[in-house]
Amino acid sequence: MSDHEDNETVKRARDLQPSDLGPKSVLISLAGRGESGESLRGVSLKDLDDGTPAIELRSGAEKYQVVKAVGEGGMGKVYAAIDRDLKRQVALKMLRTSGDRRMEQRFLEEAQVMGQLQHPNILAVHELGLSAKRELYYTMPLVKGRTLRTVLDELRRGDRKAERHWSLTRLVQLLQQVGQAIGYACAKGVVHCDLKPANVMVGEHGEVQILDWGLAKIMAAGQVRTDLAMSLSGSGPLYGTPAYMSAEQVRGEDIDGRADVYAIGVMLYEALTLELPFAGTGFALLTAVVKEAPVPPRARAPGRTIPLELESICLKALAKSAGERQQTAGELVEELQAWLESESDKAKRHEWAETKAAERSEGEGCPHIPHLTLVIEYRLPAPGPGSPPVPAGREEHAAAASDVSTIW
Repeated sequence: MSDHEDNETVKRARDLQPSDLGPKSVLISLAGRGESGESLRGVSLKDLDDGTPAIELRSGAEKYQVVKAVGEGGMGKVYAAIDRDLKRQVALKMLRTSGDRRMEQRFLEEAQVMGQLQHPNILAVHELGLSAKRELYYTMPLVKGRTLRTVLDELRRGDRKAERHWSLTRLVQLLQQVGQAIGYACAKGVVHCDLKPANVMVGEHGEVQILDWGLAKIMAAGQVRTDLAMSLSGSGPLYGTPAYMSAEQVRGEDIDGRADVYAIGVMLYEALTLELPFAGTGFALLTAVVKEAPVPPRARAPGRTIPLELESICLKALAKSAGERQQTAGELVEELQAWLESESDKAKRHEWAETKAAERSEGEGCPHIPHLTLVIEYRLPAPGPGSPPVPAGREEHAAAASDVSTIW
């Protein structure tokens, strides 16, 4: 652009400025091409009075300054980066291998799916782009925290801090948020297909985010649309993580949102028992998922306190037949909510009973004793020469009863 043309552009811009903006109005103009004629590299904001550049806005991948790698998934690597224009931290996910057409399509579809799922528990996509090296990337909020898998691993190791922080009630509340997000996605016509603790991020401030939508299936009648046709529909190759896959997913059948309900059921089973419903690897694991019934949580982990109601909810979600499970993630969420409310009611009733007991004790002039332990010990004499014989099959009980301490 010549100096004369540039002056004319500035003059026209001045004429278009509202009179009340004052002398410090700015003009947004495209940065010029280089001598070799390379493409535009961004825009700059210039003061209209003296032409001094105020802010340079960058375009494409140039606006991001990579800080460090923070994770890696099946398709790409995730970096912590700085958006140099907005001065904020973001997560930048870049396709791990260029040139693989199928992977590129899947990566693009993941970004487009996430971009259309606007839910508090699903990461938003800021930008989808192509780097100078023609590498696909997209950016999203950077969530600092750890995955549910890390939390469960700490609980398995008996970490005291984790045990204090992650009660069963809190784990159920977390899975409720997962269910709410999955229910929303399913209502939009999207099935996650790879839901597992490693894809559930727990932020530093308690926020819960579902990650990695790269294997998502898009239902034909849904509201989400992409430029590609890569969705997992009908029979075909096996995609997902076997320990969290439903029987119909393992068999390669057409799936719907009830496959994600099953995956939430597996995570609930882990929260209750700290174990997976089916162990093993490879073909043995896949066979168990399809043919074997899971051991009930209270039988699998008898040393843990597992409410019967939660066990029933869990086993229903793990049913082999999709028709026998909760039919939507929302239905599962409602069942978990009912249990949470019953637990809250129990706590309130207990507190009320304690208060009333204290009031009665004070009214009678006696100090309130919140907990009274009564110990009764009794011993049965050993059978003597004139004692009647012990009935057959009761010898063990008689021996145990000869030295008993009962505590109420």
